[in-house]
Amino acid sequence: MAAGPTLLRARFWTIVPKGDVWVKFGTDPTAASDTGHLVLANQPRSFAVTVAGEKVAIKDAV
Repeated sequence: MAAGPTLLRARFWTIVPKGDVWVKFGTDPTAASDTGHLVLANQPRSFAVTVAGEKVAIKDAV
């Protein structure tokens, strides 16, 4: 019998910055201005993990 697909449990990144930040996800992410997601100070945001081994990069938006 062939093995079925490996299912990942739902996982999320939750970002809760004290200041505005740029956030980018991937296997080798680099956060930079005007790329990825802008998360504003004191406004928590959750993002679903899309692949196993995913990493996050965070850069101050100032």
